[in-house]
Amino acid sequence: MLAFYMSLVDDENEKSIIEELYKTNKRKMYSIAYSCLRNHQDAEDAVHEAFLIVIRKNKKIFSLPSNKRAPYLNVITRNLCYSILRRRKPEELIGEEDVSGEEAFPEEEAISNIESGRLIELINSLPEGQRDAMYLKCRFEFSDEEIATALSISNSSVRNRLFHARKTIKKKLEEN
Repeated sequence: MLAFYMSLVDDENEKSIIEELYKTNKRKMYSIAYSCLRNHQDAEDAVHEAFLIVIRKNKKIFSLPSNKRAPYLNVITRNLCYSILRRRKPEELIGEEDVSGEEAFPEEEAISNIESGRLIELINSLPEGQRDAMYLKCRFEFSDEEIATALSISNSSVRNRLFHARKTIKKKLEEN
């Protein structure tokens, strides 16, 4: 695959950067994609598409400091995974049994009592950070640590996002 990506770039300096990015980040990107998609082929497709995006928008990646390039690739990969998941049927994504938890917060009890279609609609209406965290929690039953790894944020940020997401969903349910 690396040879294919290299053939898409003309500048030698850019080729060396793409080569370095590929060699140092492909495993992490695959790990992120597989943890989201739980499918080998879809994960590989997401990584491939992420590198194609990087090559198409290479001015953005080359303008970033080298220590910011890996997180940028992780975000691209994560967002591609969410795009793939959104294309799947909503009923496959979140079943009613997926949203009931052992440790119940008042917000979680309210959330667990609504139909899955309505829950998907409410999760999709959340701000991006909250939506991502809530989706991983409800759909894949990720632990806070797994969500932190997938989104490249701290555990406390995950807990904060989930708290505010639950609160927002509960408020929207009470308004109806």
